[in-house]
Amino acid sequence: MNTKWSNAALAWVTRILSVLFVALNAWGWWDESLARQEPMNSGEMSGDALWQWAVVTHMLPLLVILAATIAGWTWPMYGVIGFALFTVTQIASIDGEWLFLIPVTALPVGLTALYLVGWMLGRRHARS
Repeated sequence: MNTKWSNAALAWVTRILSVLFVALNAWGWWDESLARQEPMNSGEMSGDALWQWAVVTHMLPLLVILAATIAGWTWPMYGVIGFALFTVTQIASIDGEWLFLIPVTALPVGLTALYLVGWMLGRRHARS
């Protein structure tokens, strides 16, 4: 499981795309947290538990893909696990709005595939 990258070009493409995807999701979390502030933009959060839960549910997937990117930097299998988990949670969160399936899951599925190819190439290289 702890097979390292064997193809440097694939590793760097995957790393850069992962960092950009984490940045995109961080921006989404920040935008969601700003949207959940009081209307006068005082910076205070609403006391409503549902609003606060919305901010947390945007932050938890961000932490998962951040951890997957950090661990997958050296060991691609951790990237596979993290981004696959993220993809499954995104599919579960669609909740019947199937029009959003491809736009929401295309990037994490692609990153999962890149990490998987990197892991498989690393395994093949480690055997030979």
